[in-house]
Amino acid sequence: MKTIEQIKCEECVGCGSCMNICPVGCINMQYDDEGFLFPQVDIERCVECGKCLDACPIYKKKVPEGIKKIYGGYTHDTAIALKSSSGGAFWNLASTMIRRGGVVFGAMIDCETGHVHHTSIQSLDDLEKITKSKYVQSEIGNAYLEAYEFLSQDRQVLFCGSPCQIAGLKAFLGSKNYEKRLITVEFICHGVPSPCVWEEYIRYLKAEGIEPICDINFRDKRNGWHNFGLSIKYGKKGNLDRFRTIRNDDYYNGFIENLFLRKSCYRCKYKGLHSLADISLADFWNCENRGVSEELNSRQFEGISLILVFSSCGLSYISECTEAFYLEEVQDIKSITTNVAQIKSPEYNKKRKAFYSLRAKKGTVIALQRYGHYTLRKRIFNKAKWKLWRVLGFYR
Repeated sequence: MKTIEQIKCEECVGCGSCMNICPVGCINMQYDDEGFLFPQVDIERCVECGKCLDACPIYKKKVPEGIKKIYGGYTHDTAIALKSSSGGAFWNLASTMIRRGGVVFGAMIDCETGHVHHTSIQSLDDLEKITKSKYVQSEIGNAYLEAYEFLSQDRQVLFCGSPCQIAGLKAFLGSKNYEKRLITVEFICHGVPSPCVWEEYIRYLKAEGIEPICDINFRDKRNGWHNFGLSIKYGKKGNLDRFRTIRNDDYYNGFIENLFLRKSCYRCKYKGLHSLADISLADFWNCENRGVSEELNSRQFEGISLILVFSSCGLSYISECTEAFYLEEVQDIKSITTNVAQIKSPEYNKKRKAFYSLRAKKGTVIALQRYGHYTLRKRIFNKAKWKLWRVLGFYR
């Protein structure tokens, strides 16, 4: 019988749906040499029920829905906006679910180790734990199974994750219809970096004296939404601060250069104008050229959210989340293409193999410093590429 392990590693997204659904617990997610989780099956315990394949989003595909509406928006609370990656849309969606008495699933980071994993919250006091972008692949763990248990108790659930994680959740739930109780929210994803690369980088920073770490923010907007960077607060009182812009940090540079993304990301199956999620969230870059109002455009420093709605359930939920949140319908379909990650997979970095080879010999940091640099040639190439996109009308 075919097992989940026979799904090609270039296709497996590491969602963990197979592990969550296995009735005998014979599947474990284990890290490979590149630092990504893949399913490992204990054949002696396997009962060949086939549920792991039925729950695999690669093996059992669902038909995605097309876009129903596009919105731009921002929270009226400036403090929340500055804590958020863009305009605070996720905070608004999640806080509405919590006030309803529901449960919210999202990714949180353990500042001590750098480990990113999915968890559930039921209190507004805990909401900040799962806000903000984490540019690392989150470990799902048993989150799908926990979401199913809440739904079975007639609890309402909002589940946020990458597009492939939402696909994994939908495959795990199968044909069960939770339309009235489940809201799925995805974020537009550039690609998921290796958790082990990130955690080794954190260990290096701690060895350099950046400890104890109290907070990690991949989208620190102290210089504005367009000029964000990676900030790490540390020290016994948390009053010390390490801030680097995206091109001045070795890890961030490697991420932007697609140096250590999961193999499936380079041929992502979840790009385009269709989605399995109810709602997609992104940065509304260049909104000033999309016919939006001056009120929306005025939030360029704090950040503006692009909200794509793919289902009637999503439309209904969005209509209930307007308290303390400015929402404006956008008619220009090209608004979607202002965030290229929505429609295009990241380009494969030809130095990726050499990076992992050097990492195995001399460690992550040396490999990052050797292969993660943003070269002058690359800078010139990217400028030419963006000019071409503008000429073609995809990016204005």
